[in-house]
Amino acid sequence: PPLAATPETLTVRCFGYFEVFWNGSPLHFQRNQTKELLAYLISRDGAACTNEEISTALWEDEADLRATNNRVRTLYSDLNLTLRQIGIHDALIRHRGSIAVNRECFDCDFFRMRNGDTDAVNSFQGEFMVQYSWAETVAGTLVFRE
Repeated sequence: PPLAATPETLTVRCFGYFEVFWNGSPLHFQRNQTKELLAYLISRDGAACTNEEISTALWEDEADLRATNNRVRTLYSDLNLTLRQIGIHDALIRHRGSIAVNRECFDCDFFRMRNGDTDAVNSFQGEFMVQYSWAETVAGTLVFRE
């Protein structure tokens, strides 16, 4: 079951613009792309993502795989630190060469929709993480599900 919204809930809004809230306020990330990394991981609905998949999505025109893998590691460290600072220690699942989110740690409209929550389904207006071009593919699949 999804988390009940409490004052200390990590809430994620994917419909429209992607935003992350902690205690009702936007969560601050040290880097803009740290937030984008979290968005990408959430868009994968808990599935593990390789560093290469993340690199391709976030830096599609970048040819230097070693450089982008280093960026993924940096963003992962920043994301992990940000979540730990607010007391969320198990939101990320890391295995050698892959990262996933623990769906149980987020109150997320997208996750609730995927679980068949009527309110979440009804709140979807065709827009999904609109600030990220890679999210258009996921948005298309959600539109066809309606």
